[in-house]
Amino acid sequence: MLNTTKLVLSRTNKSRLFSTFPSMPVLILLLLLAPQNYLVVIKDFTDSECLQRRLNTRDEHLKGALINKANNVISLGGATLDNETDGKMDGSYILLEAESIKDIDTMLKADPYYKAKVWEKWEIKPVKM
Repeated sequence: MLNTTKLVLSRTNKSRLFSTFPSMPVLILLLLLAPQNYLVVIKDFTDSECLQRRLNTRDEHLKGALINKANNVISLGGATLDNETDGKMDGSYILLEAESIKDIDTMLKADPYYKAKVWEKWEIKPVKM
């Protein structure tokens, strides 16, 4: 953790508060290495059996999602709905922190929904929080 402020005693003034920052190259490096926040919007397959595959796999999927939430990887997630009236699940959304889009792709391809052919495709967008 970086300490960005410290109290410095001065010979001319009893005490002054100075901000101390690491050099610019160090700051840039820290920003580049810091995990990024992403929003993932996932679309389900549209065949008539997809919803049943989703329901059959839901417990296994949620178990993994809860582990990722407990490990502070996932901030928020859930199902997307086809409309306000019917509320049929037609996809998922995830707000998460990751090192790269490649890491997110790997995580999604390991998910039970992907393996059970519930998730067809996704879009990953970096976001600011």
